[in-house]
Amino acid sequence: MACATAGEALALTAAIESPRVVAHLHEFCRLLRPYRSSASAAELSDRITGMAE
Repeated sequence: MACATAGEALALTAAIESPRVVAHLHEFCRLLRPYRSSASAAELSDRITGMAE
């Protein structure tokens, strides 16, 4: 459920275009690494990585 909620917030994050927000996304993505075996965590991590590039 948390990954789905965070995924919905990504569109708002993209609109902000703040370096600080991008840094927080990278940190969150790093924290998701141990959970990448979960499909929702892997998808969210991939979306974050794609946004932050």
